[in-house]
Amino acid sequence: MKKLILTLFTSAILFFLPACVSNETANSDTVKQSEIYQSYNVTYDAGDLELSASAFFRFGGAAGTTLSLVKPSNITFNGTEMAMGKNIFSGTFYETDQQVTTSGSYTFIFIDTDNKTYTNTANIAPLEISEYPSEFKKGDGLKVKWKGKPVQQDETIYLSLEGKEYINCSSSTNIVGTNTVDISPDLLKDLKPGDANIVLKREKKSSLAQATHLGGSLTITYIAKKVGVKVE
Repeated sequence: MKKLILTLFTSAILFFLPACVSNETANSDTVKQSEIYQSYNVTYDAGDLELSASAFFRFGGAAGTTLSLVKPSNITFNGTEMAMGKNIFSGTFYETDQQVTTSGSYTFIFIDTDNKTYTNTANIAPLEISEYPSEFKKGDGLKVKWKGKPVQQDETIYLSLEGKEYINCSSSTNIVGTNTVDISPDLLKDLKPGDANIVLKREKKSSLAQATHLGGSLTITYIAKKVGVKVE
């Protein structure tokens, strides 16, 4: 099967990490607590009503050794302790998955082995596909408008068209203030005529409000409910 991937687009939290990022694990009580780097991800999929969150702790920076938290150190997400996971690609991480309607605001609280607390909140900005052609010709391109906040600082909106034979065509915009995004005819040239799905995703990346001197990262993703279209 032919598979065209122009932009990575996914509704799950995936850990695609550069080769230079460590996948090794150490216990958090063996390192200096002020040298821990925090990394958080929150994703809400409106189509599946699924909320996913993950947390990484690394020694020495964003590419450092992953850490397994040793009591009294722990990480909670909206008051519930996160479960530990581990794989050969990403090392040790913490995660949670819930079937819920979004409340819009979620808080990570990390306590290190020195009992120092770091609190960071993720505010999710929903979006809904509101204007689009129910049928369109590939040569005309595709333009989609959404209901919800326009693009904010440090945000990107991704538009993906899922077609037959696993062919996906995608584009994005990070123009602050816009509420439309389009896929040009050139990017649609390999798409097969027939039924397809429009997928819209909002992603915001920012630094943490509370972190060690190394800083930290927070990525927030909202995936709108898919809508069907016909491609001619």
